Amino acid sequence: YADAFALILDRLGIRNFKVSSENHIWNVVYIDNGWLHIDSTWDDDENNINNRDNFYMINTKKLYELDTVEHTFDKESYLELK
Repeated sequence: YADAFALILDRLGIRNFKVSSENHIWNVVYIDNGWLHIDSTWDDDENNINNRDNFYMINTKKLYELDTVEHTFDKESYLELK
């Protein structure tokens, strides 16, 4: 998901990068002068009915409010997300 989504964002000219934790990868996009997380895997209705729209266009604070297991990442490696 993250790779395909990054290709689409690149094609549209939207600044983005992928973030990885120990077990998971998701995307971050630059919109309205800020970086926001988008996890297209967790927002897939087929796979995660209970997470519908929870991980779409959220800041890092909200990401950690929703999940601190799969979405924990090294903030020193992603300075934009501090």
